[in-house]
Amino acid sequence: LTVTANTIDTQSSPGLADISLALTPLCSNSSFCEDNNQCTTNVCSPTLGICVYDPIDCSDGNACTADTCDNGNCTNTPIDCDDGNACTTDTCDANSGCVNTPISNCCGNDICEEPIEDTSP
Repeated sequence: LTVTANTIDTQSSPGLADISLALTPLCSNSSFCEDNNQCTTNVCSPTLGICVYDPIDCSDGNACTADTCDNGNCTNTPIDCDDGNACTTDTCDANSGCVNTPISNCCGNDICEEPIEDTSP
């Protein structure tokens, strides 16, 4: 059995042909660590000698956006705060996110301006 930085040679060890191992490449500098994913940073940890792939931070600090990375480009798309309730005002606070405030005197949330009369016989 021969193990190198990226491969395992099982040909020299009969009976090991069915073993499959995933090895993290050993590295000496970050240029060795390219993972072809533009949404990660590629860093060689000098202490461990392994590559570390951390996602890039696309957060804009605004709770009213969904923050994503696509092919190295960050996108901060506004989120939809509509709760489907006609008796709430739907807004978004950049610090806390969606706010669905009940509308006073709105039928549908058990608060009515005027009582509904039963006109059935």
